[in-house]
Amino acid sequence: MKGDAGISARRAFGIGNEIAKSIEYLSLNHSKNVTIDELASLVGMSRTVFHRKFKQATRNALLI
Repeated sequence: MKGDAGISARRAFGIGNEIAKSIEYLSLNHSKNVTIDELASLVGMSRTVFHRKFKQATRNALLI
């Protein structure tokens, strides 16, 4: 997530936050196929919790 949405999400959830960390990982690995399971594992969350929090964070960022 580059651009305004990614910036807003990182700003809203702070540096070091799990969702911000996953967005940064996606940004650095945009040419690879990255799974939800991989991102969840990266930040120490279950797939279900990660999916819910990521969706909430990115939905809120798009509304900003």
